[in-house]
Amino acid sequence: MMKKIMLFLCVSFFCVACQRESLQQIHPNPTQLKALYSESGTASLGKQDAPITMVEIYAYDCRYCRKDYPLIEQFVKEHPNVRVVFKPFLAFGDKTKKWPQYAALAAGKQGQFLAMHHALMTTNRTLTMRLINKIAGELNLNKEKFRSDLNSEEVVKQIQDNTDLMNALDITGIPALIVTQTRLINEPNLVEQIPQYIQIGFLSNDVLMNMMNKVQEK
Repeated sequence: MMKKIMLFLCVSFFCVACQRESLQQIHPNPTQLKALYSESGTASLGKQDAPITMVEIYAYDCRYCRKDYPLIEQFVKEHPNVRVVFKPFLAFGDKTKKWPQYAALAAGKQGQFLAMHHALMTTNRTLTMRLINKIAGELNLNKEKFRSDLNSEEVVKQIQDNTDLMNALDITGIPALIVTQTRLINEPNLVEQIPQYIQIGFLSNDVLMNMMNKVQEK
């Protein structure tokens, strides 16, 4: 009986970080398209005019997302034709640790989203408020403003909007990465000509290269 229970727990857990062997196309409507590629309180990694845009969909308390992040960071350094937009959301519903998601956007209010994002994604420590406040101090954030923004309606709403968007797009597995040509974002009328692909599951340099090359074919 115990073995059956353990097997059920493992299967349930890995449904959140499932692996799709091949890229899948997504088809957001115009409103979803705009929201998906908007930085919306965050900041992108890489050049703004990079011809290829990737969107990382994640939660800071997802250990698989944290495992993938250094790979994404290095990939952008090595490929200046790629930029990455970040979409934190409540991937585990009410069980998601909300404060790390809020903290990243609150740091963004002081121009430090990427620094906070890097710190949260690369730490091996449990993401407690004590750790978050410590990171905020190391980034020299204004403590009062950070505390105020952390609890602001705007920050809470942005994370909820991201969560609603992922639910609408039926993105239930993380880590997830979406890729398309940047010009699609500026010219949504090209949506039928320029595909958007999603990869769910663990990443590798080969997977990232495949995603980049796939959208360059069109």
